[in-house]
Amino acid sequence: MASNNSTPTSRSAGRRGIVCGTVRAPDGEPLANFGMFPHAVTPVEVRDILMITDSEGSYSLSLLPGVYIIRTRELADSAARVRGESAEVTVEAGRTVSIDIIVNNGS
Repeated sequence: MASNNSTPTSRSAGRRGIVCGTVRAPDGEPLANFGMFPHAVTPVEVRDILMITDSEGSYSLSLLPGVYIIRTRELADSAARVRGESAEVTVEAGRTVSIDIIVNNGS
């Protein structure tokens, strides 16, 4: 599940746009150490990118304009793995898109 908002960024962003937000558990708790993996849907050259959420569950990705699927996955090495989620987002040059993702534990 994801929410999506778009706002202009500074001119220094150039040809890129920003995707940022927070990854949370269903109870609202922020989730640290989740990998954010953007996969291009439209023909945009994307090198392997990995952004890891910080201790507050926040992330920020700078991407070329296009349509992406942002996938999440827990990176912690534990027996109780949490299933990741995904969200589709359209990135526009010079704009910031905010996507908060709620991760289900699969139960």
